Amino acid sequence: MINRAWRVMGLAVGVACMAAPAIAQDEQPLYGNYIVSEGTATVEATPDYVEFMLMRAATAATAAEAVYRAAQLESELDTQLKISDLPTPSSREVSGVSFTDVNNPRAVVSANIVFPARTYADPKTGLADFASLCDGMVAFAQALDC
Repeated sequence: MINRAWRVMGLAVGVACMAAPAIAQDEQPLYGNYIVSEGTATVEATPDYVEFMLMRAATAATAAEAVYRAAQLESELDTQLKISDLPTPSSREVSGVSFTDVNNPRAVVSANIVFPARTYADPKTGLADFASLCDGMVAFAQALDC
């Protein structure tokens, strides 16, 4: 008998706890920071960075050959960055190799190259400089067989 009374009381407390937030929906949250905004606004800000993603898909006669070819992207990327006319990136990351198809040995790897965007914020030269960076990245990707 006592066991059943505790279950009913526990159920009633549980329902009350779940119903309380639903009742208080129109009020401000009880914890944390919050922002209430009404109306419209325009925010103009210079982006912090420009990111390019390169991908190499290598197909070969064997899985080992495909994985080896894809994995060479990291060392080739570093070599190509040293000899290219591109600005120095703020960071670069290379993913691990993914083997995507057992019936057709194919391996894929990707690289993210990040450049600071402040360089391209000048209203007079920024757009032309950014277009030049994009053209340079196209040539860079082609040289890496991406």
